Amino acid sequence: VMIFTTSSLCRNTVPWWYIFIKIFTTKNTKITKMKSPKQLNTRAWGTEHEELALTYLLEKGYQLVKKNFHFGKAGEIDLVMRDREVYVFVEVKARRSHTFGLPEEAVNQAKRKQIRQIAKGFVHIMDLKEYEARFDVVAVDYATGSEGKPEIRHHADAF
Repeated sequence: VMIFTTSSLCRNTVPWWYIFIKIFTTKNTKITKMKSPKQLNTRAWGTEHEELALTYLLEKGYQLVKKNFHFGKAGEIDLVMRDREVYVFVEVKARRSHTFGLPEEAVNQAKRKQIRQIAKGFVHIMDLKEYEARFDVVAVDYATGSEGKPEIRHHADAF
């Protein structure tokens, strides 16, 4: 903390706001932006919709292999399922509105590349030699749903 007297401030040619900034921002002080309630609940929002997608796929006869499979810095796959003998890597996307497009449109080329890389990691870790795999997208869409319930669209073999 720096202490200034009136006389020392008068002799300096720096503006008052510069001194104010120097006093209230030190090397040991980390100024962080507060997270909004929406940001704090983003993970809960995602988990809720992954559970909806999981229930939907289980009702269709799929079997759960793994939820939220992480592969190092590459990222995460929401669900790994089995459809008979086929491994299904599922990305779940949810939207409240179509302001930024449909949920399934959020699975762009970069996201597809990332999911493929994580799927390769899963195959390596599970030591799968012979297997069939596909990539599905489950869209949870409140904009097209009714009575507060979302519409769920399953795109099998999406990419």
